[in-house]
Amino acid sequence: MVAFDPLEGRAVGGILAAGESEREIEIFLEWLKSSLGQDPEYVTFDFKDAWEASVKAAFPAVTILICTFHAVQLLTRGLLKEFNRLQRQENTSFIKECGAARKWST
Repeated sequence: MVAFDPLEGRAVGGILAAGESEREIEIFLEWLKSSLGQDPEYVTFDFKDAWEASVKAAFPAVTILICTFHAVQLLTRGLLKEFNRLQRQENTSFIKECGAARKWST
């Protein structure tokens, strides 16, 4: 987990964790709070519920911003899933015909 200062354009620190459990996030945020000496104005993270609850508990007045990378990633995955579903739905009869033709040709 890494804390990044976009105004300075650099990482301000981080910890190596086995995962992103609520306890690991809490430890990271406690370290961040003591390192900064003040609460951040803004926090950005992915869409995991554990982050939102932990950030709100550690920094009650912070403004939470949506991570554009993860928002676009989520949207892209959803669109691709739907496009694949529509393609399978549209091509089902063609795929069945190809299977039948393959049986006739052997």
